[in-house]
Amino acid sequence: MSLNLFSDFAQKIAKEIQGYSALQQYQQYIVNYIDNAKLITDYWKQLKPKNLHANLKHYQRHDLFNLFYSSQVSFNNKNTAWSSLLKTLSKQLEFIKVKKFTEGDEELSALMTSRIMIRILQEMEKQNQQQGQGNQSSQQQIVDAIKNELSQGYKQIQEYKEGREEMQQLMMMLGNGGNAFSNDALSLLKYLQSPDDLRQRIKMLKDTFIMLRKFSVELPASFRKSQLSSDQGEVSRIEKLMRETQITHMISGEYSYLALARNNDLAKLLFSMRYVNRELLVYRGSASPKVSLYIDKSGSMSEHLEGVPKISLAAGLGLAMLKKFDDTKIFMFDTEVTETDRNKIVQTLLTIAADGGTNIAEVLHRIKEVDDKKTIHVVISDGVDEVSESVINSIPSELRRRIVFILIEANAPQWLQNFCYYPVKTLAEFQQAVSNSLKSYP
Repeated sequence: MSLNLFSDFAQKIAKEIQGYSALQQYQQYIVNYIDNAKLITDYWKQLKPKNLHANLKHYQRHDLFNLFYSSQVSFNNKNTAWSSLLKTLSKQLEFIKVKKFTEGDEELSALMTSRIMIRILQEMEKQNQQQGQGNQSSQQQIVDAIKNELSQGYKQIQEYKEGREEMQQLMMMLGNGGNAFSNDALSLLKYLQSPDDLRQRIKMLKDTFIMLRKFSVELPASFRKSQLSSDQGEVSRIEKLMRETQITHMISGEYSYLALARNNDLAKLLFSMRYVNRELLVYRGSASPKVSLYIDKSGSMSEHLEGVPKISLAAGLGLAMLKKFDDTKIFMFDTEVTETDRNKIVQTLLTIAADGGTNIAEVLHRIKEVDDKKTIHVVISDGVDEVSESVINSIPSELRRRIVFILIEANAPQWLQNFCYYPVKTLAEFQQAVSNSLKSYP
């Protein structure tokens, strides 16, 4: 069904624009249109009512897109009904407010293009029906309908754009780089389907950052990476150089030899011999625990503990441990166990869904596989399933002493009596459970 079947007004538009082709005026028109046509079509398909079968012409779609996207928009020199409509629209306060968010943003511009296309066609269809009853069509009626659509869309695109910018900042602060918005869970289409989902993701990222800062400060001070004793520290805090990386931790007396060696060949020789023979004295860093953290990423972890998503508690702890401790490894699990890194932890916050379960037996199998007889294995979950006696018996008793479960608002099954575990129901109890788990470091 073509556009000019709707009304006399539509026929007037079709007739008056026959001599107008943006292709003739702008060489870049077709290139720009191809770049944006698919994006416009995606939103059109998502938003179009089922009973709407008409469409605007290709150049009209592109003109609308440019109206929202470009800082400077040129109209056809001919006084056509279409260009007149666009000029009138561009002066409306509702349009000016919306363009503050759409300008330079392809997604938001394509969204508003599709919404306005739909409203124009609906209004034309309405006028076509009214003409059958003797009523006259009016461009002002179309403008009024568009203004109403702009007012409805303003708060929606404002929330999305501000939320997206906040998420980019949070992801940068969490170390992800802020480049995950191609992910379907964060797309504008996804937001249109479920605005609450975006709000939940923002809260997860924000609370994760808060927990990262909190645990970065409050993890046991004796475990801080590369913590050195003072010059007046105990003799037991000084050791001979074992690795080249310790050279920056030389005691002040060795630095005196080094300064002397710069201008004295004999001192240079003596310093070199002490270095080769590993006789240089360095401050010994305090013990940095080897910890493997296993984080439950099942859907229930998106629920809250005292207002904080459980997954944010665990993810914030994991990011802080990666930052502070030398040998931390992070695993995430539901029915499978996967080793992860900083970026993938943040990605989990963006995609966690309210479904899926857990398989603790798989976690225990992985712990057996990766254990080096030194590592503490900390498992964080809000619900553990049953584990067979044969699985429990397959784990050496010495290893069991280095496996710690932190259960968030979950009941402990009988088999957990074979391990150390901490049931927690408050944020303070979670923090204490983390501290207690790391104190078991040998």
